[in-house]
Amino acid sequence: MASGAAVLGLGVGITNIASAADQPDTKAAVETPLEGDIADQVTAAALEVEPGATVDRVETDDTYAYEAHITLEDGTHKVLFFDENFEFQGEEILPADRGAGRGHHDGGRHGGGHGPHGGPHFNGTQLEGDIADQVTAAALEAAPGATVKHVATGDTYTYEAHVLLEDGTRKVLFFDENFEFQSEETLPAHGGPGGCDHPDDMPAESTTTTLS
Repeated sequence: MASGAAVLGLGVGITNIASAADQPDTKAAVETPLEGDIADQVTAAALEVEPGATVDRVETDDTYAYEAHITLEDGTHKVLFFDENFEFQGEEILPADRGAGRGHHDGGRHGGGHGPHGGPHFNGTQLEGDIADQVTAAALEAAPGATVKHVATGDTYTYEAHVLLEDGTRKVLFFDENFEFQSEETLPAHGGPGGCDHPDDMPAESTTTTLS
């Protein structure tokens, strides 16, 4: 295992799972703790992406091959996603109140209709008028120079803004009812299953705003 890594709580959050014979359809929803060489390789890959982080646990992933739950030196919690070749595919920043001990399935973004597991599906209600303008302004404050492709209500936070950065990175920014930035997701370049394959494929609706 890579030096400085701490792999903790490999069994956290995987409880009361019925056997495959009893519930054959649950396979995709179950994330299995990694062990041995594969765990070491995922840990090393995570530390290459985020040097100095603590790797809290590594698991199989229900869309990508592997995921690593990490804590940064500043206390930020993230989930990093990797393919079968241990290549980085995307990340999810977890809200502070969810922490390393709680999975990203616990009321969070994961599987909620967009992001690393499914691409941007835009399931929220499109925002219009003054609220759309305020969310757009908040997004541009959080990511200056970005193109705001879509603003909508959120399924966990009050509002979300789908943005395209100048380097082509696509993110979803999350805001509370006071338009305060809460969290973000970095979307994989290929958009994930069901998502956008290219940045230009992101919907450009009436709320799209580009500021230089």
